[in-house]
Amino acid sequence: MPLFHGNAIPSATGYDIDNSVRFNRSQSSTLSKTFASAGNRRTWTFSVWVKLGDLDLASGNSLGIFGAYTSGGNTANIQVDGAGGEFHWEHYAGSYAGGLQVTKRVLRDPSNWYHLMIAYDTTQSTASNRIKLYINGTHHTELVTGGPHGQPAQNYEGKINTATEHLFGKVNGTYHFDGYMAEAYFIDGTAYAPTAFGEVDEDYGHWKPIKFAGTYGSNGFHLD
Repeated sequence: MPLFHGNAIPSATGYDIDNSVRFNRSQSSTLSKTFASAGNRRTWTFSVWVKLGDLDLASGNSLGIFGAYTSGGNTANIQVDGAGGEFHWEHYAGSYAGGLQVTKRVLRDPSNWYHLMIAYDTTQSTASNRIKLYINGTHHTELVTGGPHGQPAQNYEGKINTATEHLFGKVNGTYHFDGYMAEAYFIDGTAYAPTAFGEVDEDYGHWKPIKFAGTYGSNGFHLD
């Protein structure tokens, strides 16, 4: 099991995060939750702070953050790609239903905390608005294109928020996270902006966490 540490996220003023959970790839550490019933599969938000450990650049194994997986290759993944350090979301259900991977902001600094967030809303008529990837409050639009990558179809219902097992620290049945996670939120039914979870520090200019004051929805939760 992961160990809890007092490895606080730095914040000059206001809302401080006192605890985090340490995932060790060598111990296959995971946390799991199975929803009793499906929630809104078209609209949700995922937000978490991470501090990377072993990037495993040599083998290229991805760092699995959060996802839902069943046998037969039916999987929805939120991860940091091991080969390059790119923030990545994908959904595979026999074929790729969509995938987005940030290209111009790689995550390779093990001394930094990163705030990673996905605002998921496939009801949007404009394709580029359906899934938005944020790093430290910035919406990144420089994405891998071609092949399996791209936005899902309008009103697509993904695997995340189904009545199945969801895992922290492992995706695709294979890829384990290594490092710290803190202040994790899953919001059912609302695609929030990053300002619901963080803000720019007025003294030092870094992105820092704030207390979430929104609604969680039926399957929403917070892991502190």
